[in-house]
Amino acid sequence: MISVTNKRKKATPGIKIKQKKEPAPVSQDTSPYTGQSQEADLSQSVRRDPIMMQNSLLASAKKTTGTKTADATRIAALQQLYAQQRAEAQNRLNQTMASLVQSYQEGETRLKNRLDALLSQLKTQHEQADRATQQQYDRSSGALNTSVDRALADAYASKMAAQRNIEQLLASQGMTGGMSESTLLNLANQYGRNRSELENERQSGITELLSQLQKQKDVNRNGYVSGATQARQSYESQYEQLRQQMLAQQLAQQKEYDRLIQSLNQQETSAFS
Repeated sequence: MISVTNKRKKATPGIKIKQKKEPAPVSQDTSPYTGQSQEADLSQSVRRDPIMMQNSLLASAKKTTGTKTADATRIAALQQLYAQQRAEAQNRLNQTMASLVQSYQEGETRLKNRLDALLSQLKTQHEQADRATQQQYDRSSGALNTSVDRALADAYASKMAAQRNIEQLLASQGMTGGMSESTLLNLANQYGRNRSELENERQSGITELLSQLQKQKDVNRNGYVSGATQARQSYESQYEQLRQQMLAQQLAQQKEYDRLIQSLNQQETSAFS
């Protein structure tokens, strides 16, 4: 029998392979550019540029879905930024609306003051025209009265002179009694008729002058009323134009605000989708 001796087999020399160490994973919260956390970068972006912050937060929110805490922080910061932008837009709208209302009120005050000044001027002109008309009547009626009074005085003087002449003539002819009385009576009647005619002339003239006075005052008043009506119509037209202008500007500002809010809403929805 042949015995077989077990011999230890020597190991074959080989090449040792060194295992390459993998670089430590970079945390998703670290910025590849600064070595600082992205949250620190974002806080600096806030101080530099709100738009840069918005873009950075938007990119971070989409990339860091695996880190719940960091993702929630970024989302909260982004939501705060959108809320801030909405608040700023609302404040700008409120200020603009208040400015438009103030401008409208100032314009309305100017229009009202202009109307009041014009109405006051028209009233003064009307009063001046009435005074001038009254003065014209006073002068005309005064001249008429003076003329009639002078005529009456002349008639009386003529009557008295005629009476003396008749008395002297009758006395020189020795005429007395009924004939003398009849002559003097006729003279007195003639004087009375002359006086009545002059008074009728006075009354007729005064009536005509009063009629002219009233007609002219009516013309003066109609002119004042017409001017005042036109002034008020002009005021109403300009006031309505001013109001419509303010409303149009307010509507334009509201549309611009609505467009901005809609855009912010769309950006926010896109950021979280």
